Amino acid sequence: MQFEPLRTEDLFLIAAPGADIPGGDGEVALKELVDVGLLLPSRIHTIRQVVEAAFQQASLQPRVIGELESVLTLVSAVGADLGATVLPWSAARAILDVRNLEVRRIVEPAIQVKLSLCTSDHQPLSEPAHAVHDLFHELITDFG
Repeated sequence: MQFEPLRTEDLFLIAAPGADIPGGDGEVALKELVDVGLLLPSRIHTIRQVVEAAFQQASLQPRVIGELESVLTLVSAVGADLGATVLPWSAARAILDVRNLEVRRIVEPAIQVKLSLCTSDHQPLSEPAHAVHDLFHELITDFG
């Protein structure tokens, strides 16, 4: 399997407008999140694994109050101030109206996720797969 790293993104705490969340100036330290009720995907998802690993490395425990798989349910729950979530900026701005939300980049330490394109070492890409590969690269370059 070949992993082609394309982009690294910081993770952000996203909460309802006016929510009582720590931090300021657009940032929040990881240690300040221990009392924040988090709505996260289940443990099979990369974001959940990365968040839990960051807490574990800091000898902290996240306060996960719910596991949500549905993007629509997540958007509704965060908007209703049932909890906060953690997302990369690209995902947050794609699914949420971030202008009306409390948004803080997680720092000390920063938590990041990597976007990679994986292809087989044993099977060459077909012509249509090459086209998708190239389009994906173009979209990521334009997005950044």
